Amino acid sequence: MNRRTLLKMLSLAGAGSLVAGLSLWRSAPTAYFLITAHPEADRARLLRLAGYARAGASSVTATPIAPSAQDLALLVGGVLVDPGRSGAVPPELATFVQAMRARKTPGHVLLAIEPEAPAAGAAVVFERDGVVVEQIALDKNYRRIELPGALGQTVFQLRDGRLSVTEASCRHQLCRKMSGHTAGKIICAPNRLVATITGSPVGVDAVTG
Repeated sequence: MNRRTLLKMLSLAGAGSLVAGLSLWRSAPTAYFLITAHPEADRARLLRLAGYARAGASSVTATPIAPSAQDLALLVGGVLVDPGRSGAVPPELATFVQAMRARKTPGHVLLAIEPEAPAAGAAVVFERDGVVVEQIALDKNYRRIELPGALGQTVFQLRDGRLSVTEASCRHQLCRKMSGHTAGKIICAPNRLVATITGSPVGVDAVTG
């Protein structure tokens, strides 16, 4: 399997046209397909670069293949992206791709690293003082979800099933400094706000105050 074959295979799977766009990569669910001779090391590095190591929201499959040139292809929001193009991906990922393509040893494993799909009907429910003020499907992406609280505005971000606080009006800013959550609740006591991810195990991931 060569690079052209890999890209053709992804296109036939419904990837659409080949595009370059860093803004698309940042906002849409991304799947990674690697032809590699070092599956464990490349998997760990790519998970770290992609942010999956922090969130744990990935599905990884490894398939033995005939020896092929090592490479990496991306599906970003269902669109095929060439990570070797300037501006298509962040610089650290582009550097990783260039290093892979420069390797002389053929790859023998096809790794597929994909974001885990949220459970059917999963959603984020936002409450203020016990009253539901917003509800958003977990499989959507939102850069800014702005909610007023007792002390001011709190801004959430939802990406690839992970909920984060990007701006907070409370003094300690603890919620903003925490990693994204894929289950349970985020509670901001000073602003009397509760964000609950439904369709996931019950639990409290973060209480700030």
